[in-house]
Amino acid sequence: MLNLDRRNGLIFLAGWGAFLVGNLAQALAPLIVQAITQHMSMATGKAGYLVSAEFTGIALTAILIGPFINRLPKRKTAIIGCLVAVTMHIISIQFISSYTTLLLMRFFAGLGAGATLAAGGAIIAAAAAPDRMFALVKTFNAMVMAVMIWLAGYAVKGYGVGGGYGVLALIVFCTLPLLYCFPANVVEKQNNTKSRLPHFVLGCLTLFALLNWVMVVSAPWAYLAIMGERSGLAIEQISGLLGAGFIIGMTGGLLAAWLDLRFGRIMPVIAGILFNGVTWLLICAVPHPVVYTVAVLLNNISYFFTLPYLLGTAAALDRDGRWASIASTSFLGAIAIAPAVGGLIMDHWNATALGVFTLTGGLMTAALVVYVTNRGAPKPSSFMAFR
Repeated sequence: MLNLDRRNGLIFLAGWGAFLVGNLAQALAPLIVQAITQHMSMATGKAGYLVSAEFTGIALTAILIGPFINRLPKRKTAIIGCLVAVTMHIISIQFISSYTTLLLMRFFAGLGAGATLAAGGAIIAAAAAPDRMFALVKTFNAMVMAVMIWLAGYAVKGYGVGGGYGVLALIVFCTLPLLYCFPANVVEKQNNTKSRLPHFVLGCLTLFALLNWVMVVSAPWAYLAIMGERSGLAIEQISGLLGAGFIIGMTGGLLAAWLDLRFGRIMPVIAGILFNGVTWLLICAVPHPVVYTVAVLLNNISYFFTLPYLLGTAAALDRDGRWASIASTSFLGAIAIAPAVGGLIMDHWNATALGVFTLTGGLMTAALVVYVTNRGAPKPSSFMAFR
């Protein structure tokens, strides 16, 4: 277990706050999209662009300032980013009627959240056991997201889109005390390796596989609440189900940690991707409350089970973790375009087509992982966080 002495305790609190600022909008996306399409009579594609704009801002900032984050004051960067995000969330409430202005506000909110996220990632990387610290932060994030989604369900029902942004602004603002826990001085690990990335072709294929999978499974995520209403559930029931999904989904990560590489990597990846794709197909194609409820819970388990193995494929290519670092940052870009892609498929075809798209894209990822693994990439030491 991680020894949370004073320094590690501060890093945990700071990283927890930073990742909340950066990840809460993704958790709230299904309820926001549902509220936009219902209360603003907007097409699902246009609603998806609003979510994509925010994710684009997060990805852009994290990628642009990530390489230079060690030269910046991390505490100040995180706090300024948080304040920018809160301000944009509040302003968004006032400009809901103007689509263009709202689009800009969501992008700027993403820029602020991305700056905080980049600072948080750098501070956790300086911990004594960063893998376990990331796992601890994600576990506590899931608990907060469960509560936030439950609150947002009632806020959206009573106040529409503005209620959702209001809950987001409130919880992000409450992270400020955590951001003040950023240690004043952190000595970053020095990278004395050559700049050339090893196994370049295999690394690019692995990166493409991860980005493809994250994109195809995130495409229907933004429309999960819409599909829940179509299945006959009320918005409060959907918000409660999504919150429970985050908590139950963590068992997938624990299962992956327990299995580790006992059965290799290929079998768990294929099983996880197939299970995830089938549950998405059920969610999209079968509008039934029981099917929807069970499939959402199982889908969360399969997501948290599969992701560590995909990141582990990248980690196996480089002992210094450079491919894993690139993968864990760049998949924000895949999340950014996913809602727009999902919205276009929903508008031009239907929800069933979106489910087929997700399952097919997952199978493509599985094929790429099998190829990379069979090409003889070095065997990593255990990548899983819970050891």
